[in-house]
Amino acid sequence: MVPVLLSIRPEHAEKIFNGSKEFEYRRKFTSKEVNLAYVYASSPTQSVIGYIEIQRVIKMKPGDLWELTKVRSGLTEFQYNQYFINCDIAYAIEIKKAELFKHPNKLSKYCLERPPQSYQFLYDI
Repeated sequence: MVPVLLSIRPEHAEKIFNGSKEFEYRRKFTSKEVNLAYVYASSPTQSVIGYIEIQRVIKMKPGDLWELTKVRSGLTEFQYNQYFINCDIAYAIEIKKAELFKHPNKLSKYCLERPPQSYQFLYDI
């Protein structure tokens, strides 16, 4: 399996690595099976700060997904609804394990010049 790189806002990445956010949400995600994702913390951090092992990816209507994941979402219902406004399908990446790197990495380490909008496969790792 090929890992992906996820762009995540620093405040959400922090919650993932401190254990208070066990789901990462996406409006779009791959249909391929993925079990590892590197985390790129967006501006102002702008570094790959760690990785997550993926338990599973859940795909369903946003309202149903919220009911299933809200307790461990790390978000308010308002934040969740704002993110998925006008979306028919929502994805939740359930985090099995999160590891923060001792030293953040630049994108160039992954042969990338710019971060992905949502996610990108990392074929050369």
